[in-house]
Amino acid sequence: MPPAPEALARDHISRGEFVQAQRVLQAAITQAPSDSNLLTLMAGVLLALNQPERAEYFASRCVELSPAAAGPHAVMGDVLRRLNRPQDAAAAYERALAIAPSLPAPLANLARIRAGEHRYDEAEALLRRAPQHMLEVASNLAGVLLDTGRASEAVEIAAANMKAQPTRVNWRILLANLANYHPDMDPVEVSRLHASIGALLSQALGEIRRPSVAPLPAPGEPIRLGFLSADFYDHPVPRFMLPILRHLDRKRFHITCYNLGRTRDQITQECKGLADAWHDLLELSDDQAAAKIIRDRTHVLFDLVGLTRGLRLGLLSQRPAPIQVSWIGYPNSTGLPAIDARFVDTTTDPTDSPAVSLEQLVPLDPCFLCYEPPHDAPQPADRAAETSREITFGSFNVLAKFNHRTADLWAGVLKAVPASRLLMKSAALADPSVRARIGAAFESRGISPERLELLGPTKGTAEHLAMYSRVDIALDTIPYNGTTTTCEALWMGVPVVTLLGQSHAGRVGASLLKAAGLPELVARDPAEFLQVAAALASGASRLSTLHSTLRTRLVSSTLTDAPAMAHRFAAAIETLIAARTV
Repeated sequence: MPPAPEALARDHISRGEFVQAQRVLQAAITQAPSDSNLLTLMAGVLLALNQPERAEYFASRCVELSPAAAGPHAVMGDVLRRLNRPQDAAAAYERALAIAPSLPAPLANLARIRAGEHRYDEAEALLRRAPQHMLEVASNLAGVLLDTGRASEAVEIAAANMKAQPTRVNWRILLANLANYHPDMDPVEVSRLHASIGALLSQALGEIRRPSVAPLPAPGEPIRLGFLSADFYDHPVPRFMLPILRHLDRKRFHITCYNLGRTRDQITQECKGLADAWHDLLELSDDQAAAKIIRDRTHVLFDLVGLTRGLRLGLLSQRPAPIQVSWIGYPNSTGLPAIDARFVDTTTDPTDSPAVSLEQLVPLDPCFLCYEPPHDAPQPADRAAETSREITFGSFNVLAKFNHRTADLWAGVLKAVPASRLLMKSAALADPSVRARIGAAFESRGISPERLELLGPTKGTAEHLAMYSRVDIALDTIPYNGTTTTCEALWMGVPVVTLLGQSHAGRVGASLLKAAGLPELVARDPAEFLQVAAALASGASRLSTLHSTLRTRLVSSTLTDAPAMAHRFAAAIETLIAARTV
């Protein structure tokens, strides 16, 4: 006896076969147009196929047929979120929760909306109403805690769940990602946690069918590069990828971008314009996406995702390309044996580092990054007339990188320069409760609230960068340094002081400053960090010179030398290929 249409559709959905599920459901709904279960499934399938406008029709029918049930309202909320109507989506989720107050999915999704509105206390309260052992709930709660500068609490949630469910790889992935931000975890322990992911994932996936991948390129044949990312939009990843794409020798390299995201903007169009081919993989299953990459005869696949949003470890585990490389999207190993190499440099990952890495570390010295400044960046502020202004230190890093060690370090600087102030700018600081928490952290360290200015986000890149005119010296975060923020500060004429850490994430600041020709701003310990910052603050002539010359120095530095970086990048790829063909 053949399975019922609903069961057959669910089976297709479980395997990521959404087109097949749609066909089954369409036929079934023709026979039973008022079946709420079929209509709900169809709305979900259409969302998976990136057709939210069509999904809205089926979700609306569900609500009409079952207005007293929570499920249809929750599905409508999902559809409205995808249609970029967050207020309407929130109302739909609230209707669902009025009927079923502890329903995890609408609680988690409503919390996402509230967090996006910078209403973090409300988001946290919603998530704490739901079962904490559910991944969707716990990961969202950990995200709220991380975004508001509470990485240690976020790690505790993930660690407790991993301990309770040690064979579930998703808990380990969540914990590994969060551990990069934890101020007190041993970097060796963090790297081992990442290294353990591969074995657990292999157990979860079972025996992977190894497809027949493309052979390595023959001599003289163009090398086919694939770039896998969910961030082909106004995001830090393209800021460091685009210079490479602009300057690679297109006779030697063929470039394909494999997109895992939904966001589209002008940067997306730039990425498309610089690629020889562009493919959206978001709606494809891991098997389907792997088959596509194989059909494209990709020789080297770059994973720009790691363990961040959009991760596709199941896809990468199939090794759809003969060589797979991790670069720029994540500051640690993914733990996958299928990733052959990570592009780093010997400052971020020195040869004597005790950290564990399954991948071959390929140094792109002197720096593994090349910065491309925004085209609409304003000119650095003219500070010639500002001779008597009190020194303002600043940080525009996300609050996820703020913690008690960073607070100790920055408070020490403020005490060492008594008349100074600190300006912090981060999206999370739009929430008054978050500002109060940060203010209290400094007050407990002897820094009065009057010396702090805590600002939320501004509109647009130009306005954001213009805020650097109010900052004299930027202070880096620990143990996870800034990257784009460091480059932006330098571009806007603001020197950055960093503390050399023990992990890749904690040594990026040093790599960037050395590449910018500013190694003297890299401190080896907290005491030296205070000395460097205080000396800069007291040296009016030196600080003035830096403010007026940093952009010019950056233009002629290694950090923005895209042709040289493209040459190093190409050489590293060819070395990897040559090593495989010996």
